[in-house]
Amino acid sequence: MISDKYDVVKKIKTTNHASVYLVRHRQLDTIRIAKVISKDVPDYSRLVSEAMLIKDLKYDGLPIIYDIEEDNISICIIEEYIAGKSLEEYIQDAAPLTLSQIVDIAVSVCTIVEYLHESALIAHLDIKPSNIMIQDNSDENGKLAVHLIDFDSSRRRDSKEKSFYGTLGYAAPEQFFGEGSSLSDIYSIGILIAYMVNGGRLQSIMDDIQHVCDLHSKSIGPVIKKCLRHNQSQRYRSIAELKKDLERRGRKFKVHNNTARDVDQSRTHIYVSGTRHGIGTTHFCLCMASFLARQGKTVMILRHGDERDLKSDRILKYMNRSKNRCKGIIMHCGVIIRPEYSGGINFDGICEENNKHMLFQIHDLGTDNKKHDRGMNILIGDCGYRRGDYDAMDKSDKDTIIFINHISGVEFYQYTRKMSGLHRCYRFPCMYDWDKRNKLFEEAMFEIFGFQKKGFRL
Repeated sequence: MISDKYDVVKKIKTTNHASVYLVRHRQLDTIRIAKVISKDVPDYSRLVSEAMLIKDLKYDGLPIIYDIEEDNISICIIEEYIAGKSLEEYIQDAAPLTLSQIVDIAVSVCTIVEYLHESALIAHLDIKPSNIMIQDNSDENGKLAVHLIDFDSSRRRDSKEKSFYGTLGYAAPEQFFGEGSSLSDIYSIGILIAYMVNGGRLQSIMDDIQHVCDLHSKSIGPVIKKCLRHNQSQRYRSIAELKKDLERRGRKFKVHNNTARDVDQSRTHIYVSGTRHGIGTTHFCLCMASFLARQGKTVMILRHGDERDLKSDRILKYMNRSKNRCKGIIMHCGVIIRPEYSGGINFDGICEENNKHMLFQIHDLGTDNKKHDRGMNILIGDCGYRRGDYDAMDKSDKDTIIFINHISGVEFYQYTRKMSGLHRCYRFPCMYDWDKRNKLFEEAMFEIFGFQKKGFRL
């Protein structure tokens, strides 16, 4: 039963509860969603009550309920049509999300759910990727427009109903006993974050989640773990507390990646500098390029500096030593160098103008420690020997990622405790062969770039 005011464009889906259609309002010429619920379905009264529950809600990120019509056999709910992709579709179509993007999406979901919990006194109880819509019309800060849909499982926070509603894999343990609450939404958001961090894959849910938490133990892992506590009292006490923790951690490890989806702008610029000459800046660039290449990424290193730096650089020793040849290039002051060492600087082309599909450009800046607003900034320093290095790192921009060279694990812990606390700091291990794998270094790289860790073995 759909009102004469609407023309059916297409049928979207049929669930156990309802048939969902895309419809067009004849007079207004606008697209809307029509959800038709038969009075014969066992959950009819509950579904109708939930529709009534949200019909008066007016909040950014929630669909508007325009109309509710009823006849002898069914009820028809007319909702706002949210253009865009589900989070599930968005992740599959997009490049891997950075941790910063993941936090932004999670915070947006928390903001909507916070309104439901605190102002509307409603628990959603079915937060999952297919119920989150993403629109590409980002705001001036680059944040995506996020919407939460499908309130078929929702109920008032004070409801005494003892029935299971939700989705297996995302529902909290207590929902299976009909005891869903606002704390259940916190659990589902924890699963949602793990899903995004793992690149949209959670086949073996608990195993994958443990893997994600271990891999990101210094950033987002503790948030996921706290959300997923089996005991509700050990989770975040409220969605507001979860949101606050996400925002705090987001500020701590936020990086300015160029993540434009357009092919001509699909490059991520990484600017690497050192506190002084000989600190290992070039060696770090090579290690990072090799890691990115092993992940199937296209990489180019651009050298900056003068000819004296190049001539004295130890990297030249590698160029004639190795029997293996790579396809990569190093550009220095407009001069193209084709190294003959092994590894993974993969760039099919000679210059940027000839290749529009380059994904990563690593800029080796030497000692030029200046922030670049259009990319990721990395500073290599040495706390172990020189006080000036520590000062340079501590005073650097808070978005700068710091790698500390020539330092033991104990010293690293001591020095980072003294720093202001807003930097992302990692220890750069002794890596004599830049094209070899090192567990400590790879763990840091996986965390920074948000790649899925696939079968890593030393």
